Amino acid sequence: MFAMALALQSGAGLSPLHAGNAFIALGTSYFVSSLTSARVVKRFGQAPTLMLGCAVQMAGLLGLMLTLKLVWPHPNLLNLIPATIFIGYGQALIVGSFFRIGLSDVPVDQAGAGSSMLSTVQQASFGLGSALLGTVLAQTLHLGGSYLPAIVAALSTELGIMAVLLISTVIYHFRHGVLSRA
Repeated sequence: MFAMALALQSGAGLSPLHAGNAFIALGTSYFVSSLTSARVVKRFGQAPTLMLGCAVQMAGLLGLMLTLKLVWPHPNLLNLIPATIFIGYGQALIVGSFFRIGLSDVPVDQAGAGSSMLSTVQQASFGLGSALLGTVLAQTLHLGGSYLPAIVAALSTELGIMAVLLISTVIYHFRHGVLSRA
């Protein structure tokens, strides 16, 4: 969302307050999803919930790109709400599943070390994600693009990363399912 906030402020001319408010629906949706994610996992399983989260977030990213193309250079809180709801809901399913899967095979006496390792990976991913998507945004601008193609390029990169996570989860689920039945 670093790249998105930058594009909304510098490209669309929104104030920092209005750019920040564009993420209210995302945060609210994330909160609601995090409250219900345990029930979703109980019903569908860990890996399928992670796959669902990826699919929902990917749909939100596609929706956000389409919305921006339709409303640019005048995006506002109301026209960003639908896509950001999907992004937030999917993200919470992904994060909850990531920790459940990551800790599922860790022995109880190693749970503290396992959870701190996952937290470290999560924090590193936040930093690397902002750096990567910010670089894509900056390079697209540097190559003569305007903010709309730059943010679409950044969101497309995020979509590609989400596709890698989804494919990895499908492979994990298939291998884990086959191994657990053997």
